[in-house]
Amino acid sequence: MYISFAIFFLLDQYRPTRKMERNKLGWIIFSLTVLFVYLVWLNSRAGILSFFLASLFFIGYNFTGRKRVLGFGSLLVFLIVLFIVPFSQSRFVEAPKKVLLSEADFSSGDPNVYPLLTRIKVYQCDLELLKWPEIVYGYGTGDFRDELQKCFASNGFDGPLSENMDSHNEYFAQLHRHGIIGLGLFLALLIVPFRYSLKYNDALLGAFIILFASTALFENVFSAQKGVTFFALFCPLLYLRAKQNFLIRQDTVNSENQ
Repeated sequence: MYISFAIFFLLDQYRPTRKMERNKLGWIIFSLTVLFVYLVWLNSRAGILSFFLASLFFIGYNFTGRKRVLGFGSLLVFLIVLFIVPFSQSRFVEAPKKVLLSEADFSSGDPNVYPLLTRIKVYQCDLELLKWPEIVYGYGTGDFRDELQKCFASNGFDGPLSENMDSHNEYFAQLHRHGIIGLGLFLALLIVPFRYSLKYNDALLGAFIILFASTALFENVFSAQKGVTFFALFCPLLYLRAKQNFLIRQDTVNSENQ
């Protein structure tokens, strides 16, 4: 997520033009290369999906005409190259297919399959914890982890239990912590800045929110200090930047009209 955001920041600052300086183009190519190598090495399904969704918004909202076509074409090439790498293909195509067809099990020892099967068990307990009246008020900031571990134990999910796993989904985590009230506040933290990104015509702020919203589907992004700090610092900064740029553009248009 952090590398993806850096990519969007560079693309926003060094937006391609006919007279683009070579050093700016070099930074963009370098950052894209780092992203590609990192994602291939890490094989992060969540990371690639989040980057892809944010890229669709960033390119579609930030560019027009030939630049938009070039952007979508580059994204397509990126995905094609990524998926033809042998070990990426086994992780992104073959492993999910085995899980969907119920042809995979833990005994196979396949590292591409194990995380998917584990997440299914975690999500099963995530759903089981959504019951009355806790769905309204939640279990509490610390108690919900204990309740999740109890669910793992009662269902015989030894893997998640031994690894003391969390919800692996920030939306479920907010419901478990503080119920519908907590989920509503979390959604507000995402929706309000995203609306401002549309209001101020700022694709970078919108891409930042999409990165967090999509990553939150697979990780408890606010359970770690780095996630909370990253969002709490960058979201206001990006909002102020978007508002300032919007006002500058408005002043420029007004001065030209005069």
